[in-house]
Amino acid sequence: MTNVIVFSKDRALQLDGLLRSVARFAPVLWPPTVIYRPTDAQYETAYDILKREHPEVHWVLKWASLKDHILYEVSPLKPLTKFLVDDDLF
Repeated sequence: MTNVIVFSKDRALQLDGLLRSVARFAPVLWPPTVIYRPTDAQYETAYDILKREHPEVHWVLKWASLKDHILYEVSPLKPLTKFLVDDDLF
């Protein structure tokens, strides 16, 4: 088992591509945790659409320090951790 943490800031379209590629080509990494940060309402709306399309993803709105979010989301029960960004693809 692997912790999978994806970082995204104002790039919902790219994130959608990543999520679809993980689900299709790397299902052992599914579902990931997405730490996202929209900078305005337009981007928040785009992320809301993705949340409805990918309800199994664990969504975390970044509001504290990134280090705190990462330490909280990484499970010590999983021996590996993989970090991705929203414009990665498989």
